[in-house]
Amino acid sequence: MDTRHQTSITMKQVRIYNKKIYPFPSFNNLLEYGINQKKALIAINAEKIMNSDLNLAGFINSNIGYADGAGAVLALKKMGFKNCIKIPGVDLWLYIVSKKYLTHSFYFIGGTQDVIDKVVQRVSKQFKGINIKGATNGYFDKKKEEDIISDILSKKPDFVFVSMGTPIQEMFIKKAQQGHQANYLGLGGSFDVYSGTKKRAPRWMVKNNLEFFYRLIKEPKRVIRQGVILKFLFLLYTKKEFISENGGN
Repeated sequence: MDTRHQTSITMKQVRIYNKKIYPFPSFNNLLEYGINQKKALIAINAEKIMNSDLNLAGFINSNIGYADGAGAVLALKKMGFKNCIKIPGVDLWLYIVSKKYLTHSFYFIGGTQDVIDKVVQRVSKQFKGINIKGATNGYFDKKKEEDIISDILSKKPDFVFVSMGTPIQEMFIKKAQQGHQANYLGLGGSFDVYSGTKKRAPRWMVKNNLEFFYRLIKEPKRVIRQGVILKFLFLLYTKKEFISENGGN
């Protein structure tokens, strides 16, 4: 597929299994497109693609999925989008803050109380003048969830970062969107990494798409989950209908 004549590569989508993903060629391309759409930006990897939860699939497809994992990038390039890149959520939210912290407001959700306190403290020091409208840990019951959503509606932040893991963070964002249309991001364990609670893989492993292997070494119990990657690769190369191009959003 020759993408040189496309007016905007972000207007194309690829459907992998039952998930729609955009082949963004840069962080900035994703950021600017996302701001214009005012939808949730959803990090997509092989494990999330293979998740059979139809509610999760529906949520992703009504928002903006981007390639956060090597498997997703591999699939997009297989469809001819050679310029698409891997955009790790752990890097994306900080990129967004660096570009928008003087003009936009933020709301942080996720991690333990210690983690979220460290995130707020560090990000406030790193980005002087950042407008943080709210911050809360990611462990709450239904009543607290309603209070948080009400607070978001009241304060109307431009960006809401939710670091709670899939599918909990996606389902929270879905509820919050009903009250306040902002730019939401689901960030998995990004706040744990930023706060220093967990270490990210060495740079050379990140560069060579080996972060999954680093996490496996650190958390051997993930070996069962990693089997999903093998299934993903098998289907990608053996089932023609597993991946297809969609039109515009």
